[in-house]
Amino acid sequence: MSGGAGFGDQRRAKGSGRARVFLSTFEKPLDSKRRFVVPADYRNVEDGSQDELFVFPCLSEPCLEAGGVALKKEYEAMVAKLPFGHDSRKSLTLKVFAQSRTLAYDTAGRITLPDAMCARFGLRNEVILVGMMDRFLIWEPEAYLPWAEKMERLADESIAALANVEYARLTGGES
Repeated sequence: MSGGAGFGDQRRAKGSGRARVFLSTFEKPLDSKRRFVVPADYRNVEDGSQDELFVFPCLSEPCLEAGGVALKKEYEAMVAKLPFGHDSRKSLTLKVFAQSRTLAYDTAGRITLPDAMCARFGLRNEVILVGMMDRFLIWEPEAYLPWAEKMERLADESIAALANVEYARLTGGES
């Protein structure tokens, strides 16, 4: 895990000085008031996360998901596509919006995680922040490690599969 990212100007939107996406993985201490410093790179992403974060239980992993206004709007659009009153719409609304919090930064760039979120995901002394382009994940370190290893294996398999498809395309399917 790193303290920051490389990629230089590639991750900055032209002329704005703001990053386009959440990049890198950070280890951050969680203090006794459940606060941690959000990396400056994350506070400067062009998704509306400059002043506050939209935080909620991740839909697919045992961690928290966070992002700015753009992420919130993405989920609003997803829910709006579902039929009004349908159980799938109600369940998604409950999972994302009813359990979410909008968290503002203090003057030191910290956010305070709610007690219930910390208890649910075992967040105590340290958190791992994982940039996922349009969002970032907030993990308890011991829960993060097996997930990261699994994702590494899946990435390797995906890269191999893509290479095979590309090779077949280039050779007309000949071995």
